[in-house]
Amino acid sequence: MQELNWQAFGFPLVAFLPAWKPAEGLQKALAERLLPFAETWDIETIAETTFLPLLDECRAGREWSLAFDRELRSVAERYLNHTKLDLTDPAEWSNPLWTWEDLLLAAAEGEEKRIADPEKGDLSPEWNLEWAIQRMRAINLLCYAPVPYLYDYLSGSTHNGEPSSPSASISAALKGEEPGTGSGLPASYVNNIYGPDHGWREGSYCCNVVVCKKIYATLPEGFTPDGNVWLFLDVTGADGSEQGFSGSGVTFGMNRFPADAEGVFVTFPDNNIGSGVAWPTRDHPTWGGWKSTSCQAFADYSSLFHFKNESGGETS
Repeated sequence: MQELNWQAFGFPLVAFLPAWKPAEGLQKALAERLLPFAETWDIETIAETTFLPLLDECRAGREWSLAFDRELRSVAERYLNHTKLDLTDPAEWSNPLWTWEDLLLAAAEGEEKRIADPEKGDLSPEWNLEWAIQRMRAINLLCYAPVPYLYDYLSGSTHNGEPSSPSASISAALKGEEPGTGSGLPASYVNNIYGPDHGWREGSYCCNVVVCKKIYATLPEGFTPDGNVWLFLDVTGADGSEQGFSGSGVTFGMNRFPADAEGVFVTFPDNNIGSGVAWPTRDHPTWGGWKSTSCQAFADYSSLFHFKNESGGETS
């Protein structure tokens, strides 16, 4: 298999090479950053594929750079911006993914005036060395890719016209709880409904209950991440409002959880999920608890990547 690392394609001293060689390295590195989203980890095909047999640096340099940036952007915006992990302000985590602007700034080592961006027309039609180095740095920053997660839950309901109070309907729903496992958006809530709204007698109540028990990562077989595995869970009230929020184990807004040694992000305590849920009235069901509007898990794939920073700092 062809050697795959930055040095094999001339980085960081690309000024002494024909343009096609570092360009080929950039394409292979970007293809590698797509592997976490593929069904199989096929590094051999990347090594054997010739992405750019020839780059016409006089006529195609800027056009190729533009096309490469479009592809890099689409990949980068699926990766976690791990450089924010030390921030404590939850507002900073409204979007935990890399933005194109943040990635370009980081690749320019924090100096906005140095950003090489062909979209702004600041590159000549010929090969631009600063652009190539910055794109190498940008790819090195793509470490935390999504990993699958699951959550275990219990769900139950009562819709028979028998319970004569909201609390009785909650109890009846809880008695019929069934376990389940999901991969979508976790939630824990009580939904109380006035019975006549569902065709039952006056004075009766219906209820739906979902109780999330734990959320955990399902890592690919044989994959040991270099660092923490993170879960980012954006939570609102069960009815979609802050006023409708209640629950233990999560807070309103963005929640961040590292996985433990068993891959578990969070285990929810057993509590009275129906506490404080208001009585429903005709045409006005009530809610209590929480639901997630976004749930994403990430792991550091650096141990599997060939194109990355080396300990000696040669490609930093």
